[in-house]
Amino acid sequence: MRPRSFRDDRRRFLCIPLLLLALLLLPPGCGSDSSGVTNPNGSGPDPAIALSISPTSGAVEAGGTLSISATVNRSGGFEGGVTVEVLGLPSGVTASVTGGGSGTTANFGIELAAATSAAPGSHELTVRATGSGVDAVTRPFALTVTEPGGGGDPGGDPAQVTLDFSGCRAADQPLWVGFRDGSAAWEQVAGPGPLWTFEITADEVAYAWVHEEGLVQTLVTHLTRDELLANQPLRSCVPLRGESVMTGTVSGLGPTQMASVTMGVGSGTATGAAPQLQVTGLAEVVVDLIAARINPLSGMIPDRILIRRDVNVVDGGSLGTLDFEGSEAFDPDFATVSVGGGTGGTSGLLMGYASGPQCLGNNVSLGMAPGASTAELPGVPEARQREGDFHQYTATEAGGGASRIATEFYRALASRTLALPPAIVPTVSEIGGVGRRVSAEVPIPSAFRSDDFGMLMVQVIGGGRSINTAMTLARIQGNTGTVATEDLSGAPGWLPEWSVPAGGTSQWVVQLTSTNTQGGAPGDFCVDGARSQVSSRVEPD
Repeated sequence: MRPRSFRDDRRRFLCIPLLLLALLLLPPGCGSDSSGVTNPNGSGPDPAIALSISPTSGAVEAGGTLSISATVNRSGGFEGGVTVEVLGLPSGVTASVTGGGSGTTANFGIELAAATSAAPGSHELTVRATGSGVDAVTRPFALTVTEPGGGGDPGGDPAQVTLDFSGCRAADQPLWVGFRDGSAAWEQVAGPGPLWTFEITADEVAYAWVHEEGLVQTLVTHLTRDELLANQPLRSCVPLRGESVMTGTVSGLGPTQMASVTMGVGSGTATGAAPQLQVTGLAEVVVDLIAARINPLSGMIPDRILIRRDVNVVDGGSLGTLDFEGSEAFDPDFATVSVGGGTGGTSGLLMGYASGPQCLGNNVSLGMAPGASTAELPGVPEARQREGDFHQYTATEAGGGASRIATEFYRALASRTLALPPAIVPTVSEIGGVGRRVSAEVPIPSAFRSDDFGMLMVQVIGGGRSINTAMTLARIQGNTGTVATEDLSGAPGWLPEWSVPAGGTSQWVVQLTSTNTQGGAPGDFCVDGARSQVSSRVEPD
């Protein structure tokens, strides 16, 4: 079986507890509507086109080919022909474009072919769509050309690895990148990014990077050669992150109601008293806009949902008016959702909605019931769904420093019971080295072994520093796993001041995660019955 896309999984798992905490404090996210205001996003009254590509980065061996899909959406009455081309091709790389189509959507296939003489290296390409009478639109594509055989086969042959940060914000870019090939010493990867490339030969490898956003964070992953090479280049920010801003106005809100708007990883809110909307943290890509109208005085369940499809993010652009009484908005359907396998802790339920490639393009909360073991939760009626949309059911239980989370994906809204994963009982020991470090020994329940992919993680946080070390279950033999916070003090370029101070207030977190996509593609949660499980334990402050 091909290894799962562990970077998407790890990011999802590390974020789930923080995401749920944020959702308990903030209203759920959702959509937008235009009412007579010129909209530069491909969905307003003026003729326009919007462009999206998938993937947004990739590697091709010299002598090989790489396929990209491009989608152009027409709007504003535009019905003309559209041309797609690739700009900035390096010497030895050519592009051929096929497809097209009339109507609202035109689909294209792009094949990049690298000659055997193409030199290895990283290149920033531009995919451009043009049409008569409309503004051209572009999307960046990060291309890595590798030497023949650079993907490598297991067995000791050299293989090139690329960590791709091209879809990340400036705050996500690494201060330092390193790797360890088998049992060899840690090595520093030469920068600058956003593409960081190194070569491996061993069957077991590790990579690490440091970045600073609030905390100075060191993230280390131990995995097999197969797992790493099956996910090349390894994209570190999925979905894409950005710092663009768009504004608009929300109508159809009562004096005590508010709207929460989500576009990819960007979000914003408006109220009846302050209907002006600002959505921040946007990447300049095509995303769905999903919004919900709630009354915080009566709970976190929306009475109206609004979805606007294929919004072309333009920094400084206008979303026009999002009208919760207009045609883009609708009443939610409801289903009974329950927590299964509770043991007396504080439970909670959350209904999310996922759209976009691999259900990672836009992931938003439609409603939540904190403290409940059974609740009526809202969802999107079938008539308002499209291919690639999935409901995301999440059940939680927490208490005594431990937490358990079960998440399942289904296209159709229906009543369901989510079984929580088994709890973990780690044995945590303090160990030597620079700063505070711990080692965690964890019995691994069979429920985690039966899934496609899993990780065991330990993290120490304190003094504005964090060190997180994860090991895939493919690296762990038997029914017990051990993972320790990495000591990188001897790694070239890694700074001791990035370690968690041995004194002062600090805490550890141990987390076991796994996923199963029911035969779906690696990293793709857009499959009925796809699930993730998280069990964690935190040392009290």
